[in-house]
Amino acid sequence: MFRPTSVTVRACSRPLARPQISANRFAAARRNLHSRQTTRTFLGQNGKVFGGAVVGTIAATATILVFSGKPSVVHADAPTVNVAAHDAKRSAQHAQIQHSLSNPGVYAWGDNSGGVIDPTTNQTTIKRPIRLHFFDNKLLRDLALSTGVGAAVDDQGNVLLWGRGYSADSVTPEVTLKGKDIKQVQLSDDMVLALSKNGTLYKFPISKELQLKNNTPEISYHQMKPDNLGYFEKIQEISTGADHVAVLTNKGRVFSAAVSYHFPDRGQLGVPGIRWETRSKTEPIDKLHEVKGLQNITQIASGDFHTIALEKSGRVFSFGDNRHGQCGVDFNYQTPHREEAEEIKLSELYPLKTSLKVTKISAGGLNSFFIVDVDDGVKPGVHVLGCGTGINGSLGNGLWTHSQGPPTKLKALSDSFEYDEKLGKMVPIRLSTINTGATHSAAIMGNKTVVGSVDSDFGRDVLWWGCNEHYQLGTGKRTNSNVPVYIGALDPNVVPPATTAEFTGSPSRGRSNQDDRTSGVIGRVEPIDSGRTSSKEQVHRFQLAPKAKTKSGQMAEQAIVCGRGNTAVFMKCA
Repeated sequence: MFRPTSVTVRACSRPLARPQISANRFAAARRNLHSRQTTRTFLGQNGKVFGGAVVGTIAATATILVFSGKPSVVHADAPTVNVAAHDAKRSAQHAQIQHSLSNPGVYAWGDNSGGVIDPTTNQTTIKRPIRLHFFDNKLLRDLALSTGVGAAVDDQGNVLLWGRGYSADSVTPEVTLKGKDIKQVQLSDDMVLALSKNGTLYKFPISKELQLKNNTPEISYHQMKPDNLGYFEKIQEISTGADHVAVLTNKGRVFSAAVSYHFPDRGQLGVPGIRWETRSKTEPIDKLHEVKGLQNITQIASGDFHTIALEKSGRVFSFGDNRHGQCGVDFNYQTPHREEAEEIKLSELYPLKTSLKVTKISAGGLNSFFIVDVDDGVKPGVHVLGCGTGINGSLGNGLWTHSQGPPTKLKALSDSFEYDEKLGKMVPIRLSTINTGATHSAAIMGNKTVVGSVDSDFGRDVLWWGCNEHYQLGTGKRTNSNVPVYIGALDPNVVPPATTAEFTGSPSRGRSNQDDRTSGVIGRVEPIDSGRTSSKEQVHRFQLAPKAKTKSGQMAEQAIVCGRGNTAVFMKCA
């Protein structure tokens, strides 16, 4: 039985610390984050912290974390910088966030075989983030990427499509479905699913030729609606797989339907017995069926051939294909699919007296992830669990596992703590969200930096892991990573570009950067024990812009999309 335990070293972090300081001096030390930094290594060869508890003073975006009651400093890849290079009164982190807010746009990288990232080039892969200039200074409601098509919802609620899967002549995004006030867009293998603010669900082909088959100015679309919705009930969220869609209503009910030219046959509809041969001949093929046994659902997430659902009480259910353990249970060759929604018994992974509640879920491809609040009666914390395939590092747990049924803990993202000056104590760091693509994922940390008594939100740390065959991780290298790693800033005009070695995490070995023994200083490699820093330059990892006003006065925040072999960051309307 898997029993998660606390660890002293995070797999994705290089510990930087200074000797322990008294509680009276702690707040003063944090107020001097921008002015100085002294580093010493407190890790032995076996990864053990010696010398008792350790507290660190670090750069502006750094966070103080605790493992097994012994604090150590992570999220501190960049040494303190002479901020005059960017702004005499502001840090490099702030410079990047301000640039994102004053220059909204879309950055993308990864698989370009379908012309989704750069249709003007024959390059099949884009190694590092590039800006899609069509979306310069534009805010989007939503964005979705696949191999051959990109779909976006502009700030007016119109759907735009581009890529060779949409049209062989596609060079720039074109408005397709317009005037429907769309808020969310999703892609199956063949179809576009678009949900409006009033709860109307539209389905239409990805192919431009099929959209215009009736030779009318308006594209051909079909509205999907369950038969038995209540008077005040409407669709509030959708999530698609390769050939199915899961639908969540504001009353907590879940429905599913076929949305591809290939009819689902792996239980992903959550309705026993439905096959192409057994379907109703009098009802539409894409009829929405209610998934029985699910009530008070607050979130849904779909992989290619499965769906997971989070209940209000914190329990989680799954249905669909389980051949890689993505439904959260061991694979059984006699019953490779879950045709009915069944609970994933996460409590069986913990000691009896441990209470737990799943707060958020994510799914994509052949993987599922769960963010869990855990309390063993001694110290509450937050764990991140994952299941499914890890053969390309997609689990993020440091292993190359072909199939993982019962969820396993991502140690690099679990049991993390930071000091809260307002509360005067260490508090757990939660993940804001996990975005899961077909073979890779991105985790957005929920940490916040506090300078003195002022909340200084310099954005969120983002870590990436999984398959990197098409450079979709954004590291600039093609090595898969089975542990979460940082990437550099998206725009080299704002912050200098950095190499993978200058960030935490070892993509090839699944170990922390303490083993690589390199420091994050541009232009040279030093032992991290030296504690030397640069007075001119700083290695600056990517920070996700928080919710704030853009130059147009609109509220927006940066969001991440992990697609099928590609990735994008866009400015989302708040």
